[in-house]
Amino acid sequence: MAGVSSKNKRKLSEENRMFQKNWEEEYFVVPNKKGSATCLICRESFIFKKYNITRHYTKKHESFDTIYSPGSLMRKEKLTFFKNSLQQQQSVMSVAVSQDAAVTIASYEICYILGTSQCSIFVRYCTEQNSIQISIFYSEDLLKFIPMKGQTRGIDYLNVITNFLDNNDMDIEKLVCVCTDGCPSMTGCV
Repeated sequence: MAGVSSKNKRKLSEENRMFQKNWEEEYFVVPNKKGSATCLICRESFIFKKYNITRHYTKKHESFDTIYSPGSLMRKEKLTFFKNSLQQQQSVMSVAVSQDAAVTIASYEICYILGTSQCSIFVRYCTEQNSIQISIFYSEDLLKFIPMKGQTRGIDYLNVITNFLDNNDMDIEKLVCVCTDGCPSMTGCV
């Protein structure tokens, strides 16, 4: 296509904009993690262009130079105060965000566990204690939770239990009973 020029858009990374350290005391701005500057007075963000920074400072904070004259000790103390205030605010927010993320992950895990049907396999066995009188105690322990995939029909439970017994070299002949939740598909003849 003759006569049509393709415009290349400028990219921020190609312009090599850098934050100038003297802007902190001169305009009360600091760099932030997003690649832009943040005003310490009003917490507004803008890009690293001197024109934008000076325009913001002169339009919104024009009386600041009269109260805190450039180069004065009061101005440096105010700058330190604003920096510490911003840092403290950011640290409080980051702690709150990390706690919220942990709570969200925990709730997802609980929903996954509750939403997945599971087969609980317990074992009951005899323990003998030798004393003056022989007494037999029955103990019961949880062997495993096995998540059920797909449907939870009787045949599905049978497959899960037989696979578990086969994988752990347990004899199915020693299985005495299977206790279920009593859903209609599990009651009736065996």
